Amino acid sequence: MSKRRDGSEATARQSTMCHGCGGQGHLLEPVCAVIGGSGRSLPQLRPCRWCGETGRVPGLTPPT
Repeated sequence: MSKRRDGSEATARQSTMCHGCGGQGHLLEPVCAVIGGSGRSLPQLRPCRWCGETGRVPGLTPPT
């Protein structure tokens, strides 16, 4: 658990929106593809590794 500014412990119910995915639980990752004979990049969804697809991280964490 993380400590709050006043020195008390954060409870398990308190959470912060994930700063990695913006609360979506997934990230768009560009991948290379060949479509119609030309190279392009296509977006692909992948799970967020910081929040585990929940969109929230435990505790109260300021963005860094």
